[in-house]
Amino acid sequence: MAFFKKNPSYIQCGALFDIGSGSVGVAIVVSNDFENTFEIVWSHREYMLIKDDQTEADLVKEMSTTIVNASLELGSMGLKTLHQAHPELSIQHLQTAMSAPWSYTITKTVNFENDEPFSITLELLEELLTAAKQQPDTSKNTQIMGDSFDLQVILDAIVDIQINVYSVQKAIGTESKSIALSYVTALANRKLISTLEGSKEKILPKAHLQHYSFMFLYYQVLKHLHPDTSEICLVDITNEASEIGIVRDNILQHTSHIPFGLFTIAREIASECDIPKEEAYTILKNESLINAHYSQVQKDKIQKAITHYEDELANLFMDTGDRLSIPKTIFLHTSQNTESFFSTMLERGASKATKSEHAIHLFTSELLGKTVIDDTALALSAHYFNNQENYSNFVLK
Repeated sequence: MAFFKKNPSYIQCGALFDIGSGSVGVAIVVSNDFENTFEIVWSHREYMLIKDDQTEADLVKEMSTTIVNASLELGSMGLKTLHQAHPELSIQHLQTAMSAPWSYTITKTVNFENDEPFSITLELLEELLTAAKQQPDTSKNTQIMGDSFDLQVILDAIVDIQINVYSVQKAIGTESKSIALSYVTALANRKLISTLEGSKEKILPKAHLQHYSFMFLYYQVLKHLHPDTSEICLVDITNEASEIGIVRDNILQHTSHIPFGLFTIAREIASECDIPKEEAYTILKNESLINAHYSQVQKDKIQKAITHYEDELANLFMDTGDRLSIPKTIFLHTSQNTESFFSTMLERGASKATKSEHAIHLFTSELLGKTVIDDTALALSAHYFNNQENYSNFVLK
């Protein structure tokens, strides 16, 4: 179905999938390595049908259908648009990013110290990597997901090597008294991965496929755009979930999530106020409508739903698996038209958890800046695709 030509060596053409908690975004990106620029040629987002009282199996089935529908759009309108804009190019890469609750990201760190300096060899690094992989994972979210979803590993990556507490890119052959190796594993729902791979074989059989968790991409892009920040909290709010990642010493240490997001709040407001869900969603994008159009009784019910979400966030911040409180600096990723709404709720939720103030930074507006599309998750994925060579890449051999 897909044509496959030889692109110029400095041009990378990829199809990007963003698997959100309640939707699937897909885009075609042309990256120019020579100029370090990229162009989003085409994009589309398909929304998942979520009904009341659905089981985990029902949700996985609905998401699989949504992935297939988004893939069909890529195979028809996407490839047609690419051919019209760049007839000389073809898609050679397929990159997927999966958010909570479909994926989970785990970091493990192993340390080795000695009173006398020792030489760092390939064999030592391989032993440390093996030890990291064998560390048991006792995080609460992974246990819950393991019970509900059939998970598989989609990504193994060394994200940091520290020699004498300093991060390095090349370790072999150096002398040190201490070494620490940090290793990230991303797991995702097996059925959804199978659906993505099946769609890839039908539409882009020759493309190279790489899976990531969205939190891993978020962490990597933030490190690239904001390298001086070593201790931060990452927050990703999607339609049906809110996920956090704790970064300490420049390493993504802990991730966790709650099944509570943009559409979840809208449904709660709609139910409490007896209004359509679409109207409730509009409120989240424009809070000024609350004072202008609703009675005091409805305002109180809207505030009740907002307070409920803030309390859920506070509980999430207090149950990260980290012995320390969440960092003072928080980066928020969500859709651009709800950044203002969620930044206020995030600040209040964090303060409830820590009894202190936090600085909220809007990831999309402040770091990514103006993007060629309003879909912020796809814009972030496109940024990662365009800058892969600039990210930390640890190769043992």
